[in-house]
Amino acid sequence: MISTSDLCQLLTLVASVGLSSAVVGGTDNCMFQDSTVHIDKDLLITRNGETFRSNCLGTVSMKKCEGTCDSAVTPSVQSPDGFRKNCRCCRETATRDRTVSLSCYQGSQVINDFHQEITVKEVTGCHCQECHD
Repeated sequence: MISTSDLCQLLTLVASVGLSSAVVGGTDNCMFQDSTVHIDKDLLITRNGETFRSNCLGTVSMKKCEGTCDSAVTPSVQSPDGFRKNCRCCRETATRDRTVSLSCYQGSQVINDFHQEITVKEVTGCHCQECHD
């Protein structure tokens, strides 16, 4: 029969060995990549005294973060919920504002000489980081 003390020591040893091997694996693969973003925005536009609903569209190439990061959940007798969690996510480290020009349509006809500008956030760097909501 194993005593409670021996069982706690065994679980602590298993948890620490499991966590160290999961974290030291070094398989982070978080990359800065190209992507295409389609923007579709409905607006009310006034031109020549007439107000009408317009659909403004654009397609823009932007950067994104994509990949995997080392994460692990291991048993722990020290943690109140019974697990030690090391959760890391591929996230942006920096962004910049970018102005994008959209072409606007009244029905199926493009509105000549009118473009709607909007500001979007663009990723400028990526790295594996601790996960947060």
